[in-house]
Amino acid sequence: MYYVYILKAIEFERYYVGYTSDLKSRVASHKARSSRFGLQYDFKLVYYEAYECEGIARNRELSLKKNRRMKQLLIERLSGQRSSGSKPR
Repeated sequence: MYYVYILKAIEFERYYVGYTSDLKSRVASHKARSSRFGLQYDFKLVYYEAYECEGIARNRELSLKKNRRMKQLLIERLSGQRSSGSKPR
């Protein structure tokens, strides 16, 4: 399995999107502060998606990283909030 995951900085609203084939190990790596993101922030895992195909997981990660609006909508859904600029549907 391959995973796309989102980490949230505990102290303020900052998010990191990544992908891995071993989610448990990768999160442990972040917690051990052995990654760039972990060196800067205390964080928690707030979301992940599982995929059988590595290519699909990589494409999903890249789409979330490149498309800030898509990432923001997912984060808003996770937090149950709506940004001030969005309109109800």
